[in-house]
Order: sequence, then C-alpha cells, then structure tokens
Amino acid sequence: MVCLGLLGVGFFLVIASLQTRRPIAGIVLPEGIDDYAKIWQTVHNAHDVEPKKNPLHVAYLHLTYAAATPLARLGVLPDWLTLVGLWLAGFVTVFGWMGGRFPMLAALLMIISSLTDGVDGAVAGLTNRTTARGHVLDSVVDRFSEVLFVASIVLAGGPAWAGVLAMSGIVLLEYTRARVTTAGGGAIGKITIGERPTRIIGCAFCLVGMGVAPRSVEFIGLWSLLIVAAASFVGFAQLVTSAWQTLDQ
Repeated sequence: MVCLGLLGVGFFLVIASLQTRRPIAGIVLPEGIDDYAKIWQTVHNAHDVEPKKNPLHVAYLHLTYAAATPLARLGVLPDWLTLVGLWLAGFVTVFGWMGGRFPMLAALLMIISSLTDGVDGAVAGLTNRTTARGHVLDSVVDRFSEVLFVASIVLAGGPAWAGVLAMSGIVLLEYTRARVTTAGGGAIGKITIGERPTRIIGCAFCLVGMGVAPRSVEFIGLWSLLIVAAASFVGFAQLVTSAWQTLDQ
C-alpha cells in the first residue's frame, strides 16, 4: 500500500512537471563547461570558490550540465525537479524498510535523488529562474531527504540511536552554515569533510553493504551511521573555526 501511494504521488509529480511553461526557444545555453562553471558560481553565490579545481567536482559539473540542458530547453520548472528528488527519497525509505536485497536498490535511488538536487539548480541557472523561493525549497527538501536517507538505514536494521546521532550532526552543521550565511560569512563558507556528498556516499555504501550481507545489517548500519556522524561533527568544527575569524572581521 505504501509503495502504491508513493507511486501515485510520483505519477502526479511527473505529470505536473510536464505541465511546464512553454519550451524556451530563445534560451542561450553555455558553450562549454567553463561557461557553465561560472553559472554554478552565480547560482550558489560562490564566486570565491573555484569549482574546477576538484576533479570530482568537474565530473559532477559535466554530469549536471548534460542532464540539465535538455530539461532547460523543454522549459521544465526547477521546483518540480526538486519535488521529484523528494519523491525518490521516499522510495529509498520504502526499499530500506523492505530489507533483504532491496537496500541495494535503495542505494541506487538515493544517488539518483541526490543528482536531481544538482540538476534542479543547474536548470534554474541555465534558464535564469533562480529565485529565493526555490532556494528555500531546495534547502528544506535537502534536509528532509537526508532524514529519509538516515531513516532508511534504521529501518533496514541500523540502531535508532546511531541514526539520531548522525542526523544531529548533519542538522548542526547545516544550521550553523545557514546562520553563518545570514551573518555575512558567505553563502557556502568553508568546504568541510562533512559536506552532503560525503554523507550521501556514506549512506549509499551502507545500504549496499546491508543488501549484500543481510545478516550483518545492525553492524554495518551502526558503523556507517557513526562515520556519517563523525564526518558531520568534524565538518561542524572546521566550519566554526573558519567562520569565527571571518565573522570577527
């Protein structure tokens, strides 16, 4: 019943996403990854960050650019892409709860859901549709999706207290970043070890391990959640150390 309910919600979101504004015939897309990197800096208000220094980030830029370009031409609204990512996150929880080999499928959907989070921002930047509402919606969906990701590990057999600890670290890091931003410390601040990609990769590997070794789900879930929690708390310390001097100036 839960799966059917989620399927129904997803169908509604997909249909709604197709009810877009008219295709943007006159859209001027960037000619290459260099131009797109500048758009990424503008969308994230991160002009002091060089996205092409990190090879993994360069690969991520190529991937989101390739996925976002046809969607931008069709006129798909970025907010609907954000909601589709949340819908996929709901399926991650369902497949984690089903146990057995299903957590491996949950891990795949987790990665796709997380990539959707990057594609919606890319579409917004390519089509000049970046808005304050979209920024807030994206941030809220990111946090709610991570709650679902951690919950999927707990439902698959991980200890609940470890899930609470991991989520506490995530919320502390992201809340502090938000407060630093409003205090004038920059939109992104210091890139730490506990960033969202690190947390997503940790949770995805955990679910894969749970699917491969169903008899060891508690052990795998425990240590994976502890690693995610540790990375988040260390990231919090890095952010505070960096922001303390910046805000003092």
